[in-house]
Amino acid sequence: MELTGERVLNASRDDIFKALHDATLLRQAVPGCQRFTRLEGDRYEAEIALKVGPFTGKLVTMVNVYNDDPPMGFSLQVQADGGDAMGGGDGDAHVALAVIDENTTNLAYHLSAIPRGPIAELTDEILEKKAKTLVAEFFSRFELMLTDPDQHIGGAGTIELPAADDGAASTDMAEPLPVAGVAAIESAEATTRARVE
Repeated sequence: MELTGERVLNASRDDIFKALHDATLLRQAVPGCQRFTRLEGDRYEAEIALKVGPFTGKLVTMVNVYNDDPPMGFSLQVQADGGDAMGGGDGDAHVALAVIDENTTNLAYHLSAIPRGPIAELTDEILEKKAKTLVAEFFSRFELMLTDPDQHIGGAGTIELPAADDGAASTDMAEPLPVAGVAAIESAEATTRARVE
């Protein structure tokens, strides 16, 4: 499963880069997040309550930041484990930040994930629609935290995701990236491949 998209955020590139590395802010921005802890270096651990179709559980998620290039962008490796009853998944994310003006930034992202266990029995269409819903909610929360850092958003509850056919998933997240956004993501991915090789 892959998702590509972009958001225009009303904050400087430096501020957005710092916010995307702030464990306290991320705990509030990630839907269903009950705990988001920074470990040593660029490693984080999170617990996320999630309901996807018939599967309900708590994902213990390990996040590793690599290709960190402040304030241009970074990449993530993610491993999520919801136990035998739910399953989990492995994924990568690439984020590129481009200045529009002093207080406006374009964030381009590319996400890829491979589900495993029971949750992998769901169709790609269902998983993609639910992932888009979570991404849209993350950005709504993240933007609120950027504009009002003192805002406290409830993050401890289980996020109830809509059924695949309810039309609630944001369709704009699937729109093609402008050339600049695509180039930034491709550059990040090329750097990743070069380091691996």
